[in-house]
Amino acid sequence: MKEADQNKAIAEWCGWHDFHKDGLATAPNGQWMPTPKYTQDLNAMHQAELRLIAGDQWWAYYQHFVDAGGVKINATAAKRAEALLKTIDKWVEEDKSAPLFSNVT
Repeated sequence: MKEADQNKAIAEWCGWHDFHKDGLATAPNGQWMPTPKYTQDLNAMHQAELRLIAGDQWWAYYQHFVDAGGVKINATAAKRAEALLKTIDKWVEEDKSAPLFSNVT
């Protein structure tokens, strides 16, 4: 999933709408402002994480940070964004089989 798509999906989940190609959107408070870059900003990710419902969602989210070596407590904003999107069923795998070039003769 491309970074811009990840940021938009999280923003929509957080209540943002009316996205414009220049990076502005309507925030949940009704103000027109730049859309957060969740994949690059741990503070923005923290705000998104607060929207997770306690219990099942938190447990599913937490599971994305557990591996054979233990818990990854220092996950980057990008890894947290991916985990959140997988938790809320908004993650879309990129099609790796698509050709790099089209209309090549």
